[in-house]
Amino acid sequence: MSASTSSRAGVGSLRPGGPRGLVNQVSKRPQPERHNEVGIQTSSFGGIEGMFDFTGPVSEGSDWTYRLTGLGKNMGSQIDREQERQLMLAPSLTWAPTDQTQLTLYGYYQKDRPKDFNPRFYPAIGTLIDNSFGQIPRELYLGDPNASIFERNFYTLGYEFSHEFNDTWSVRQNLRYGRASQNMFLALVNPAFAYRPDGHTLNRASAVSDDWLTSFNVDTQLEARFDTGALDHTALFGIDVLRADSSTNFGNGTVGVPPLDYLDPVYGTAPIPVPAIQRSGLQKQRQVGFYAQDQIRYDNWVGTVGLRYDLSDIDTQNRLAPDRSTVSNDDREVTWRAGLSYLFDNGIAPYVSYSTAFLPALGASRSGMPFEAQRAEQYEIGVKFEPPGGWGMITVSLFDLTLENGLTPDPASSLYSVQTGKQRVRGLELEGKYEISPEFDVLASYAYSDSEVVQSTNAAARGREMLRSPEHQGSAWINYRPSAIEGLSLSAGVRMTSSYQTDATYRDDLRIPSRALVDIGAAYDFDALHKSFEGTKFRVNVTNLFDEEYVSHCLNITGGSCNYGAGRAVTASLNYAW
Repeated sequence: MSASTSSRAGVGSLRPGGPRGLVNQVSKRPQPERHNEVGIQTSSFGGIEGMFDFTGPVSEGSDWTYRLTGLGKNMGSQIDREQERQLMLAPSLTWAPTDQTQLTLYGYYQKDRPKDFNPRFYPAIGTLIDNSFGQIPRELYLGDPNASIFERNFYTLGYEFSHEFNDTWSVRQNLRYGRASQNMFLALVNPAFAYRPDGHTLNRASAVSDDWLTSFNVDTQLEARFDTGALDHTALFGIDVLRADSSTNFGNGTVGVPPLDYLDPVYGTAPIPVPAIQRSGLQKQRQVGFYAQDQIRYDNWVGTVGLRYDLSDIDTQNRLAPDRSTVSNDDREVTWRAGLSYLFDNGIAPYVSYSTAFLPALGASRSGMPFEAQRAEQYEIGVKFEPPGGWGMITVSLFDLTLENGLTPDPASSLYSVQTGKQRVRGLELEGKYEISPEFDVLASYAYSDSEVVQSTNAAARGREMLRSPEHQGSAWINYRPSAIEGLSLSAGVRMTSSYQTDATYRDDLRIPSRALVDIGAAYDFDALHKSFEGTKFRVNVTNLFDEEYVSHCLNITGGSCNYGAGRAVTASLNYAW
């Protein structure tokens, strides 16, 4: 939805989703002021990336503005042989004949064609668990050039329209059509039987898939701003329509796939046959949501109450079944939320909120049964502090979230998911930014999460922590702009995560250890040297400065499907804007 606010109790679309909030990714849109920028980037892994971003009025005094952004990438990665190759283009055009009317047409296209894509399926022994022959190198390519197809395409087309009839009434409509497709044929480590008897030769399998997803979404809102006595109202009424179709074809096998000795890897020794399709499904989702919301202001009080009713129908067809049987899930759900905050004149704003959520889940289990809709509720209380003068901001919140029908990896196969009965997480979140002086500012955040699987179809999970849910997470970042060197800025930070479990069988030896990673950066604005360099900036960033080697997750009951985290990477970019 286009209407949103940083407060969780703010005006929004009441779209169904997780009650802890969504990341609001806002695409670049045309701007009335002309601005152009080009840039190049490279990294310590080699390769180059180029970008451009042009925006402004179509002509002087025109009602039309445009924006065109693009990116081309051919970059190395921490995996030997692997090359990240991507092309992206995003045009948009805005017509604003009056201050009350605006129409934006936009598109987005992205094509990914990585070279020698490496599936991140490392065995636990040799990565998370010690191997007497030595650990598997983090940079080792586990695939094979004879099975190295990975193609992904994504595009969207749509518009955003808004019109203000008068000071009270306005209307908005957002429409988008999107299609994503992925085609792959790869060789990867066989997680079920990772090692041969010698202890350092890895069995491999092949995998093939041909998937696509299309979605059509149109959201229409009517907004009214009015007063009733001392109360100021911002009321929102809307209807949200979604149609989505997805197709999945997947197969894997071991016949004809040569093993790989990680002490002496040899590639391309034999043709690899394409395995037969073993899973083929088609899902059709039809969903309509009706919602209403009122944000009420009285003096320094701000309250929000919202209600939504969803009708969701999902048909799942097993195309490999003799009768191509179809199973239907029909859900009808009412969700609501309410929030209240008080805005003190000194910048302190305490708040309290409650919300329920409903999210139909696409996909099917290993047995081919469609997933049930996920449901959740959350209580939250907190305070925000943004003092006058804008030298910083601090947010503190306590939350209690309960989720039903959450998806977790299938203990029998990491290629599938299962739905647990009920999960709960309670915690504390702290976030702050403080400007110590014109030269220094600090950003820091911390999150404490006490999670538990209350009910589950997986007996090993009951009473245990939720998967991929660290108890402690935190980060701190400092920016320094030395007054003695105009144009220079330096930064450094640390990211910390406590240990957590990612294996559905809760094996202690597959628990991910805690880690702390250090990042640094530097930037220089050449405008400080001479006005002729205005708009030219150079930046260098180093992530994981000390090149800590760590495993980010393990997902398979047999101890396979582990993945290394990102090692040290140095990136350098040069941008010019005018």
